Amino acid sequence: MNALKDFLSKNIAQIIGLSIVILIPLFFIITRTQTQPTEQESIQPEFTTRWGCLEHEIEDSKLKLSIENTLNTTERGQGLSGREELPENQGMMFNFARHDRQPMWMYKMKFPLDFIVLDDELKMTDLQENIPACEPNTQCQVFYVGPGTHVVEVNAGTIAKAVLKKDTRFRWEPGEKCAVPL
Repeated sequence: MNALKDFLSKNIAQIIGLSIVILIPLFFIITRTQTQPTEQESIQPEFTTRWGCLEHEIEDSKLKLSIENTLNTTERGQGLSGREELPENQGMMFNFARHDRQPMWMYKMKFPLDFIVLDDELKMTDLQENIPACEPNTQCQVFYVGPGTHVVEVNAGTIAKAVLKKDTRFRWEPGEKCAVPL
């Protein structure tokens, strides 16, 4: 028993330090896992239609896009991969449950893209321009964008053409495609 007391008294700082190193990350893992939303909770009701119209217009900046929504994790995983092109004034919106940095992968993409990142109120929180397509037979890069709840992929050059800046607010109208040239 004395040996145990001696060991504990000599090593108490290391034992406490090790406990902290183990328990704090474990706490964050457990609390984050418990608050993960289900697939049903992941998409706000107004973003459950296949198509919608996303638009913005202020002074010299104007953009109106027909948006195809990804409605589940399978569609988010597929995205625009394998498509030959994206028609002008169209885009794809990826809807996420958490306002966070979002991973976007250019796997099997055949053309470069711009990313417009929006929060729950459709205010632009981040933008990434001219993300290159993944070269054949190479490791595709994952781009982390955001933080945001929605990521809109559009043709490269769309952000520059529309003169978009951070904090730009958009309007969303669910329903059919809306094609209006800039």
